[in-house]
Amino acid sequence: MEGIQAEENLPLASQLTGAGVLLVLLLMNACAQPPVFQLEAAQKAVDEAKIAGAEIYAKDDFMKLEQEFAPAKDELAKQETVFSMFRLYDDVDEMLSTVVEYGRRVAAKASKNKEVAKTAALAMEQDAL
Repeated sequence: MEGIQAEENLPLASQLTGAGVLLVLLLMNACAQPPVFQLEAAQKAVDEAKIAGAEIYAKDDFMKLEQEFAPAKDELAKQETVFSMFRLYDDVDEMLSTVVEYGRRVAAKASKNKEVAKTAALAMEQDAL
């Protein structure tokens, strides 16, 4: 009799185990991952703009770039406080993509403005001689 009862419980145990595994897989897939690569790319874009001299040669654009980056970092930090299953990084991802794109433009503008300033300084030096 015990052998029959054990056989009857086996399918139930198997079903529970299968449901548990399925639930774990669903929860793992439902948890959004933070946009680490996008964050690194955005930080790199800001750093490269700074290296290009944007703080001096594209000051207003660089300030705007930093103002675009700050809320993205704030939103990322906010999402980290939310229960992992309910984290949504879509907005952060979009904000960071904007920072990367804008950072490249700011770096290019700073480089161009730096060259113009250098050329003007050399021309003034030649005129002084």
